[in-house]
Amino acid sequence: MPETRIYDNNQKIAEIPEDGATTVNIRKKLSDKTLIAKKEGYKNTPIQLNAVFNPVSVINLTNVIAWGIDLGTGKCCKWDNDVIEVEMEKTKVEE
Repeated sequence: MPETRIYDNNQKIAEIPEDGATTVNIRKKLSDKTLIAKKEGYKNTPIQLNAVFNPVSVINLTNVIAWGIDLGTGKCCKWDNDVIEVEMEKTKVEE
């Protein structure tokens, strides 16, 4: 939805343009993450990013330094949902 703003920890990280799509890089971590979509006239909508273990990182278990780098850079995890569609509910207008 155009003009929707996406927030991470109360900081705006993106705004959806007229074409209705945007790309945002979000650092991976070992746990899920919740973003918030906000647009005037609509209820704030949570967006859940699901973290999953990246099985390719198991290759680095033979090298402690490489494993540490994967943990530090977030390469041992990935987001399960690469594309997210957000449906927002209009706020009720009092008559």
